[in-house]
Amino acid sequence: MIKTAQSLPCRQEGRAISRTHGLYGPAWPRLGKWVYRLSHPLARLGFGLAGLPAGESRPARKLRLALQEKLARGETAYLAGLGVSGHNSGIALVEVSAEKGIRLISNDEEERYSGVKHDDRFPTHCVEVLRQRLAQRGLTPDDVHAYLTSWNYPAATSLGLRLVASISLPAWPS
Repeated sequence: MIKTAQSLPCRQEGRAISRTHGLYGPAWPRLGKWVYRLSHPLARLGFGLAGLPAGESRPARKLRLALQEKLARGETAYLAGLGVSGHNSGIALVEVSAEKGIRLISNDEEERYSGVKHDDRFPTHCVEVLRQRLAQRGLTPDDVHAYLTSWNYPAATSLGLRLVASISLPAWPS
């Protein structure tokens, strides 16, 4: 709902410092909610088919159960954390075992290799370094139990569409 805002003026030496007039809030909040409700299942499906299931999805639950079983058998699991958007993209490799617990093997940020401070591009250099680190341990990318991302991409996509639908469209003239 669009509301009219008028702040109380602050007084300094008898004068008003600031005064706010006008409208605030999204122009189309209901449209934004509907866009989110419709796009979120589609985003979950699309990202799931691309190999990035949401954290609460059935494939993610199966992956967690498989990790628990692997650790219960005394095996070691490797997890890769991918920060592929936002500032300071990079990749981390973690070793997990029931005997030794959780151990950070590497945490590389793309800016180290590209020379660009707060590099937010896809971490292509870090992917190559991850492959080299795995090879040094006699492992391949298939030996990594899970590749984990720093964002819930289906929810972030749906939220972005919601914001565009509720704010960016022109409001009806008043």
